[in-house]
Amino acid sequence: MRKQVLIFSIFSSLIIGLAGCSTSSNRFDVDPGNENLPKVEIKRYGKALFESDTANLQQSLEILQPKFEVFLSGDVSDPVGINRIRAFVTDTMLVAVYEDCMNEFPDLSQLEKQFHTAFRYLKYYFPEAPTP
Repeated sequence: MRKQVLIFSIFSSLIIGLAGCSTSSNRFDVDPGNENLPKVEIKRYGKALFESDTANLQQSLEILQPKFEVFLSGDVSDPVGINRIRAFVTDTMLVAVYEDCMNEFPDLSQLEKQFHTAFRYLKYYFPEAPTP
């Protein structure tokens, strides 16, 4: 009985191993071709915020507001809000974290290309899906 189980196990492993060595192309190897999609651009709010002029923070925030409405949708002339943002961007620990992030990820162009490719595949397989 043990010999039959051993033979069955070896035979099953062999079949599974050979099936995994197929030379057929990957099912994701398609040319999605949808070049009509706009290029992905990662807008770095943290970079813009930490590089803003803290001496003229209100003017800097007014310039940034149209680009980052999600983060700056409120009143950028509110003194309490401006003081909170100033405290945030001048905090030494946060500045160190920001600098570490910029050293680790100075350029996001490769990530933008990968997102663009991913969205092309999304449109290829799910044409009705909205593109983020």
